[in-house]
Amino acid sequence: LMQAFGWTFWLSGQGLNQVAILLAPATVAACVTFSGSLLSNALLAPLVLRERLTRLHKIGIVLLSVGGTAVTWSSSASDPFYTWPQMQALPARPVTVGVLAGAICLA
Repeated sequence: LMQAFGWTFWLSGQGLNQVAILLAPATVAACVTFSGSLLSNALLAPLVLRERLTRLHKIGIVLLSVGGTAVTWSSSASDPFYTWPQMQALPARPVTVGVLAGAICLA
């Protein structure tokens, strides 16, 4: 019975998550979605799995919360609209080239 409730809540959450991703700016959606999962795992693991919450886990929870809050507060709430010429110019922007180069270096 508990497993059925767990699956039901998880599937409902995944459905609502997809709606939230469509309605929120990408920075907010990514930050809240991924950090929220890590945060809930860290907080529920001692209760559900009887794992020990160490000092480093507590520091990680605080840093995750602070980082997620900072990204959410500083993100732009405006919905950008790009024309076709602007979309074609995006790959040539220095910021795009720099991020792509950094991602390739990290890979």
